[in-house]
Amino acid sequence: MKKRLIAIFTAVVIVALILAASFQYVQFVSDTIYSESVAHLREIYHQANQSLYSLVGRNWSLLRMWAPYLQDIREVGKVRQYVETLREQTGFTDFYFISREGGYITADGKTGYLDMTRKLPSLILKGENVVVNSVVPGQPEIMVFAVPAQKGEYCGFEYEAI
Repeated sequence: MKKRLIAIFTAVVIVALILAASFQYVQFVSDTIYSESVAHLREIYHQANQSLYSLVGRNWSLLRMWAPYLQDIREVGKVRQYVETLREQTGFTDFYFISREGGYITADGKTGYLDMTRKLPSLILKGENVVVNSVVPGQPEIMVFAVPAQKGEYCGFEYEAI
């Protein structure tokens, strides 16, 4: 009987040790998988952030280069042709001349309002470049890259940013 109790006790201790070791191993594997997943996600985030940063910088640079040239063109037809050439070269979806109030006119003469209420003061009053999600009625949400421009006029529409 005593040998049997010792054998049962020994078996229970061995099972407990195996369970504890198994738990530790599972915990170690979970921690390792978590750490590797976090490292991979950070790398993906970093790459996505760098891509977005590059895209934003490129678009702002292009807009800053275009602003003075657009200001000097006096013929509407030439502006439209220039904007269409730029669209083909860069792949943007539309081009807006933006007023102080957030109204816009496209090179084609379409007018409307961009919902940029949070970023419009930065763009117009502070003269800062902005990137913001906005909505044009009847269209899906768009990402607007805008830079301040010297006060100008296009088709009778006064603008301060493009």
